[in-house]
Amino acid sequence: MIFKTKYILIALLFVSLSFGKEISVLEAGNLDASSPYGLSQTEKIVLQNNEKLNTFASKVDQYGVKLNLFESKQDDLLQKLEGLKSIYESDSQSIHGTKLRIQSNVNKIEENTKKIEDLSKKLDSFIVLQQKNNKLLEESNSKLLAIINKINSEYIKKAEFDELVAFINKAPKEQIASSQISQKKSEIAIIEKNTEKQNVEKKGNQELFDDALKFFNKNQIAKATPLFEQLITDKYKVAESNFYFAEIKLINKEYRDAIQLYKQSMIANDKAEYIPKLLLHSAIAFENLKQEENAMNFYKTIIEVYPNTKEAKEASKKLKNKEEIQDNNKESKKDKESKKDKESKKDKESKKDKESKKDKESKKDKESKKDKESKKDKESKKDKESKKDKESK
Repeated sequence: MIFKTKYILIALLFVSLSFGKEISVLEAGNLDASSPYGLSQTEKIVLQNNEKLNTFASKVDQYGVKLNLFESKQDDLLQKLEGLKSIYESDSQSIHGTKLRIQSNVNKIEENTKKIEDLSKKLDSFIVLQQKNNKLLEESNSKLLAIINKINSEYIKKAEFDELVAFINKAPKEQIASSQISQKKSEIAIIEKNTEKQNVEKKGNQELFDDALKFFNKNQIAKATPLFEQLITDKYKVAESNFYFAEIKLINKEYRDAIQLYKQSMIANDKAEYIPKLLLHSAIAFENLKQEENAMNFYKTIIEVYPNTKEAKEASKKLKNKEEIQDNNKESKKDKESKKDKESKKDKESKKDKESKKDKESKKDKESKKDKESKKDKESKKDKESKKDKESK
């Protein structure tokens, strides 16, 4: 619009000049002269207007330059604004991404906090359970120790006492014969043992133990026996040697010796991995010796102390069978007692019936006798009266 105004002013200037020239043909009144003179009033006005127009045109040019400069600066500012907008959008996206990542991290922290709380609760529960298990283990160990002490204080002494009593109760001849046979057997055993000992002494204890274990696993009991005896004598691997020798005694049905060896093994190492098996086989040995109470105690100990083992399952099965047998025996005993009570009651009723019948018969006899006596008295009285009547006649 500024450019249009400029063109209009220039056009007016030319019109004014044209109009001025028509006033005078001479130099006077020449508006284009550097110093116009002889101007009429109108020419003066035109000259002033031209000067104003020139001044205004000059100002318009200056404003145009300034406007161009302003437009250039405006373009620069717009470009800078676009750049700032682009940076802002980029920063906004980056900030949004950072915000999302922060939110994600906050969510993860909340999840981890919840997991930590859950783990803390589980840990507390585990600690409580572990304390209970420790307490149960201590109680079980106390029970086990009590059983072992009982075996030490009572069972072995009783076994020795039983053997002594059996020996004393034998007849003298049997004692002599038995002692002679025993002497011969011991002599043979000594010779065999010395021979085996000579072979054994040539080997080290570790090699002996490996050989003994190999023979035991192959069920070559006769070959394994002297090796374990030698190892026990040398006190080599006391716990393991006593355990495997006890297993041999159990196989040979030497239950008392087996229990003694199991006891020695457990005293040497009560944390060995075969302890559940040792306890189970001890219970079986007690069961075969008809010591049911000891057997039951051992079965219960295995279930309490080693609940997740196959020996505990077998002990549970045997204990259940024993309890069923006991229940059946109780029921059988109860049935017998009930039957006996019924028979006793029946006998009492029968006796009572007999007594009642006897009383009735006795009463009947008495009544019959009384009737007979009464009849006899009547007859006697009648005879007397008849006799009296006859005498009177």
